[in-house]
Amino acid sequence: MERRTFYPVGQGAFYSETHKLGDRTFTMVYDCGSSTLRKNEMVKIIENAFEENSIIDVLFISHFHADHVNGIELLAKRCKIKLVILPLITNEEMVLVNAINLSVYGFDSTRIFERPEIFFGKGASFIGILQTVEEDLVNNERVFLSEFNEKIQERSEETDSRREGENIKVATLDEKITERKPSGTRFYISNAVVGKDVTNKDLTDCWRFIPFNYRADERMKKFEYALFKCGLTIEDVAIRIAKGCLGEYIARVRKAYKDVCGGLNESSMILYSGKERIDFIGTYAPSFLHYLLETEKHRPVEVLSWGESQSGCLYMGDINLNRDSIVADIKGKLGQHLNFVGTLQVPHHGSKHNFSADILLPNMFYAVFSCGKENSYKHPSDEVLRQVLAKDIFPLLVIEDSSSQVIQKD
Repeated sequence: MERRTFYPVGQGAFYSETHKLGDRTFTMVYDCGSSTLRKNEMVKIIENAFEENSIIDVLFISHFHADHVNGIELLAKRCKIKLVILPLITNEEMVLVNAINLSVYGFDSTRIFERPEIFFGKGASFIGILQTVEEDLVNNERVFLSEFNEKIQERSEETDSRREGENIKVATLDEKITERKPSGTRFYISNAVVGKDVTNKDLTDCWRFIPFNYRADERMKKFEYALFKCGLTIEDVAIRIAKGCLGEYIARVRKAYKDVCGGLNESSMILYSGKERIDFIGTYAPSFLHYLLETEKHRPVEVLSWGESQSGCLYMGDINLNRDSIVADIKGKLGQHLNFVGTLQVPHHGSKHNFSADILLPNMFYAVFSCGKENSYKHPSDEVLRQVLAKDIFPLLVIEDSSSQVIQKD
């Protein structure tokens, strides 16, 4: 890996990696959004992150809440997104996500599902990740992204040439998803090895991305029931959203969302990014918020850290680690890959409702919290920070200040 960046978006998520592949650079982004930045501030961060017309080879989306996706349309205007890998959700979940984004965040996410070519930019291709199931302990399916991107680009160019001058309806997201892959599929990046010539040693040296789509079926049912108690059905909400007039329902949807503690944040696609062997990187955090126990508040501390930490990262989105057996399931499915995780992106901005100390491992050196400087939820939780510190893991709080941006590179 050449570089990993945790951008200062505050209460949101926006992370990227660049990997050197021969004479070219492969770029990955995981989520892009914020609930505490204004649009012009988000534009500035994206412009500082990427030159105009830059290529993003793959964009991973953890889930569709506004604070994780409301910057993607801006990102697509700045860059060309070639491939989007996202968690598959049901039509009912789409309706509920749209209702939450409109009522809680004031963000219209219907464009994601109904006009993806506009939202993600022309020419983007899509892979949907199926829900993980406990029985699937090991999934050995492989995709070499360098080879895959070339093929989908050829298909995209052929389609664009056929459509030139034609008045064709933009496909919905469900129609745009060309392939559906099981959770645990290994997406490799390499210029050296593809196809049948791959050896075990080659695979060990390859950087890989391994996503798992954890869905919150039980929480969805609770939210649906909370809506029912507020006098609403999913059909009511869907019709109002389609007509663009959620209006009088907004307060009731917001109340139902609040009544379901933690909202729908159990549903999140996590991602392992790293190798399958020991590999080290340095970390640069020019000014991070250091946590001082009990009586003192967070305060900025200057630090330059080029310590020997494992290069792997576990991106958690907003997953709820308190769900029964979920940490054990993650450990079982990722297996020895977890030995190479030096950095953990702490789920849901450090909420105590989504965190379990069982995810903390001896080889983890940094825990990154993306949180608003003065967010109303009081994230990160003092309890979570204490648990992280108790394991001798360095907490890095990435807020809206540019000085809190964290960079890792080898």
